[in-house]
Amino acid sequence: MPNTFIPSSDTFMHFREYEDFLFYYAVDNAHDDFVMHSHDICELLFLKKGNPTYNVEGRSYQLSANYLVLTRPYERHNLTFSNASEYERYVFLFDEKRIFSDAFRKIPIDIDIINFDNNALVCRLFQKIDYYIKVLEPEEFESILLTIIQELLYNIRLAAKTSHPDDYKINPLLSDAIKYIDANILNPLNIDTICDELHITKAYLHKLFVKHLQISPMQYILSKKLAIAQRELRMGAKATDVYLTCGFTDYSTFYRCYKKQFGHAPSDEINTTIVREIYS
Repeated sequence: MPNTFIPSSDTFMHFREYEDFLFYYAVDNAHDDFVMHSHDICELLFLKKGNPTYNVEGRSYQLSANYLVLTRPYERHNLTFSNASEYERYVFLFDEKRIFSDAFRKIPIDIDIINFDNNALVCRLFQKIDYYIKVLEPEEFESILLTIIQELLYNIRLAAKTSHPDDYKINPLLSDAIKYIDANILNPLNIDTICDELHITKAYLHKLFVKHLQISPMQYILSKKLAIAQRELRMGAKATDVYLTCGFTDYSTFYRCYKKQFGHAPSDEINTTIVREIYS
């Protein structure tokens, strides 16, 4: 069964879930690394305190206060910690195809993180959130939070024009493998083809994925296909059409893999909320 996100009363100070997005503000002492995971929605994380490392699709960034992290749908990612320290953050999760589509589409695809140390305007947006969540009714807070998130997305686009993070670590072969998989994700994919394309052995490809993404190459491909299928189902597509679109050869295999990944049948997806399963 997938791990469902359940906020702890000892850790999470504010938690609000709405129909199309989720917001939480949290403070806790980071001791353990987060499990590497992916989901079919966007995640924005603004770091108020702490110094974790953000790992996404084989890239690693060292973070500190006032860094903003943008994780796109299907990207496998996690946070790791070099020592136990206070970790304070704001997190938004949303489906960019249902809300913020125009603002999100204008953000360059190569932007993962932005340092807003010298941008008082963006930092004040989070001060506003601290204030409004205390004084407004839930419906009023939802309305103003939507406006704040949209403003934040536009600021990411503006900052991206002058901020191109190049201080990250990445294995070039892993990067090439991920690019090849992404380009062919809706086609039948096998490990031999990927290894031939990269001129490496299957054993070495497996070692790269397990080391950097904590998953085998075939599991990585399957998880991406299933995440795409989940998105299509939530948008109203029929399960009997989706399995073919996502490169599965028979429905029974698709059904079995889908239920194992998400804990419910493909036909039940339309009844789940957009942000029900965050960390799986």
